[in-house]
Amino acid sequence: MATASLSTVATENKPAMTLDDFFDHLRYSNPFEQDRISDPSEADVDVTTIHDKEYRELVEFAERSKRERRGVGVVLWGEAGIGKSHLLARFSRWAEEDRRACYVFLHNIHVHAERLPRYILKSVVSRLTSGRRHEFRRTRLYGLMYRVMNEAIRRYSDDPQVHRSQYEWLTYFEKLLNDHLRQGRRRRDPDDATIYRVLFEFFVSAMLAAHGRDNEHTAAAAIRWLSGEPLDEAEAVRLGLKTEQGQSLAVLQDNRQVERVLIALMELCRLDDQSFIVVFDQVENLDSDEISALSRFCHSLLDHATNLLVVTSGVELELIEYKKQGFIPSSSWDRIAQHEVMLYLISPVQARQLLEARIEKFFESFMTLPEVKERLTTDTLFPLGQDWLTEQIDNAIAVKPRHVISWARKRWRDQANRLREQGGEAWLEEWAEAAPRVEELRSTEQIVDRCVEEKIHEQIRRRELDPSALPPDASNLCGLVEALLKQCEGARDDYTLVNVARPQGRTKTAMPAYDLLAQERTPRGRTVSTGLTFIITESKNSIAAALRRIDEDASPPDHVLVVCDDRQPMQCAKAGQEYLDRLQRRGPDRFRVINLTLTQYAELDALESVLGESRSGDLEVMLPRDGNRRLTPEEVIASHHRQDRYRSHPLLRELLCEEPLPPLAPPEPKLDAAEFREFIRSQLALTMGLSSVELAQKYCARADRDASMPFEAVKARLEEVAQAMHLEELINVSPTSNSLYLLNRPGR
Repeated sequence: MATASLSTVATENKPAMTLDDFFDHLRYSNPFEQDRISDPSEADVDVTTIHDKEYRELVEFAERSKRERRGVGVVLWGEAGIGKSHLLARFSRWAEEDRRACYVFLHNIHVHAERLPRYILKSVVSRLTSGRRHEFRRTRLYGLMYRVMNEAIRRYSDDPQVHRSQYEWLTYFEKLLNDHLRQGRRRRDPDDATIYRVLFEFFVSAMLAAHGRDNEHTAAAAIRWLSGEPLDEAEAVRLGLKTEQGQSLAVLQDNRQVERVLIALMELCRLDDQSFIVVFDQVENLDSDEISALSRFCHSLLDHATNLLVVTSGVELELIEYKKQGFIPSSSWDRIAQHEVMLYLISPVQARQLLEARIEKFFESFMTLPEVKERLTTDTLFPLGQDWLTEQIDNAIAVKPRHVISWARKRWRDQANRLREQGGEAWLEEWAEAAPRVEELRSTEQIVDRCVEEKIHEQIRRRELDPSALPPDASNLCGLVEALLKQCEGARDDYTLVNVARPQGRTKTAMPAYDLLAQERTPRGRTVSTGLTFIITESKNSIAAALRRIDEDASPPDHVLVVCDDRQPMQCAKAGQEYLDRLQRRGPDRFRVINLTLTQYAELDALESVLGESRSGDLEVMLPRDGNRRLTPEEVIASHHRQDRYRSHPLLRELLCEEPLPPLAPPEPKLDAAEFREFIRSQLALTMGLSSVELAQKYCARADRDASMPFEAVKARLEEVAQAMHLEELINVSPTSNSLYLLNRPGR
């Protein structure tokens, strides 16, 4: 007889929870660690009475866009901490339920104006394909095409059960599109036939691969082309694409073609009875050129779409100022701000409901314990306490949701510390009388540094848990590096960087050899230059062209860095390899290729993202005397410098000092992943959710384990395995300030 797995045994013979389990849960997990959501999928607890009217307005706008076959623009107003991100999270869940809408959330964009529409397209396609480069049958785009193709066969085939050729499938698909567009009174653009043909080729390749009859190369090429990436001639021919005369690759030529691909994706969603929702968060962080480009592009999209809702979320005064200064044309403003949804502070009653909802879910698995049930029945805010909340609100008429969560987080940490000090039973008897703990005396700078560090850590984890939200993209990576280096110009005497700029080509039409050119002053007073070129593409012709420009530069800088993304490494054909070999013969001091890992890319994104939160007023600290206070961008940048975060990144360090990073310590031997998977499953079968800190504590405390096993090594391995399980859609994981929070995925 086969032995059952830990998770199966735990589910079928679920043991009773003990009071010690409850104490551990309270000590090591905190339901109030998250006070801001940067990805709508993270919110797992919702209070429908909060901003319910505004939520129903958003739902109605989404349904109206599909019902009335037009684009609808909405601006979501509200001061920082008012609950915009939580409202959008609820809206996202509405969209996901029963496939009501395709929902794309865009945040922290750093692309120059001329590339912004293309980056929006790439982000949309990345979301629809989960950033995959294979196994496309597991993506949303494949599911969408599968349902549309089934509908085409059902409508036009004499016998849908009979196997048909690909040619017949294509005929049915084209008939469905023609009838659909005719019904919507929409004229077909000359490029539409090509776009839909590429989508069809993607579907066929992915479907055949699901049955072991295709290598998915065609599907992968289709996704790159649909993302706005260039293809080589052989790939273009495979997809039936025509290349422009004199060119050896196929690529979307301009913003009009970029728009047509987005419109095609929206029309497929409408065929599947879905709205298409695009949310732009913190748009006030874009510069004037970028906000102009975004508003014009969204204006055109809204004019041509038949089921599109664009939600622009930001700080009201900032966006209105952009409009006053003419950066957002009046005609574009009238489209993207056609409707307004304003959020307001919440009442003390709603504040209590917000806390109760998180506490109720957190303790759901422990309600069989009389000690827990009795206290929660008496005081629904146990272990925070209703008297504590009354004291915090102090007769206020309305409060910010974020402040309520921040108060609760601190109170919970206080109670957890007392529980550790007093022991479980003593703490349980005295918890209600617990006075606020005296804060450890720390300087404002120390508090700021800790807050910023926690937010950076959270943002990195978000990107690792959802790589599709940060697709490999040379223009975005270049924008991030430029923005971060600008913050270092002349900032410290021990930085070698003097300035960084975008060079111009030798002529108006010629592309420059380098995307960025940095000037550094060595400790001996000599000025040296470094050229950075970002190459993130699978087009071997494009790679060769970029390397050729560097090789043929008559006056090269002292150093050249080619920066790539490890997820899409530079792979050269013969010509490109010849250029690369010549460049590498200059020696590693003159020419090097740097491959950034996802985590290293995410670190750059996180440094700038936290700064963006401060610009939007979304980054706050709780000071012992002053309470909650917003951090300014200047304070965040000062913290980055103080903690040496810029020079801690391997790419930025190349341009900020002459010293390499210290060697890494040898990695710890990895603990068995299969055993950790079973352990995570078994624990989640007992408790709805728990932190990786609590998991690691439980694992290290198991009687059959070596007591000397290092806690940090166990926690790191548990988090690595949990992250992999999240990407496999086995569990839900969200980042907190110092750990991950794990939840069972519905239906698993």
